[in-house]
Amino acid sequence: MVGAIMMGMVGAIMMGMVAAAVTVADIPPATDVMGQWFTPDRDSIVHVYDCGDGSPCGRVAWIDAHTGAVTVDTHNQDTSKRGQPILGMVLLEGFKRHQKGWRGGSIYNPRDGKTYKAKITRLDNGQLQVKGCVGPICKAQVWSPAPSGADPAK
Repeated sequence: MVGAIMMGMVGAIMMGMVAAAVTVADIPPATDVMGQWFTPDRDSIVHVYDCGDGSPCGRVAWIDAHTGAVTVDTHNQDTSKRGQPILGMVLLEGFKRHQKGWRGGSIYNPRDGKTYKAKITRLDNGQLQVKGCVGPICKAQVWSPAPSGADPAK
């Protein structure tokens, strides 16, 4: 009887471990940031792709001009870049892999024309956390997965 109870307990523990492993396996690693991402206002999509060295780069893949989203770079601190379209522009680059995501990169903000130090991390819920930093102060945004290769306006 004690043996049967012990076997039952061992079986239950093993089943719990298997279920936990499946659940953990379903959570993307913090460094898995590639894909299509809606910005918080859902007025644009950034395509995060491999820069060619394994690190992520992010290019504006879609803009919903009907929402008042910025479509032309009018605030760039480099005056030679002012007037360029935002669509196709690289916003994210220069990252190094860390255990908890990507660090040491930069993000360009077309709304103010400034480039910030940046960190990007895939969250357990499948969303992407993007942080722009000035010194030790960071502001985070959460980007949601967007359809790959589809026009989200349709």
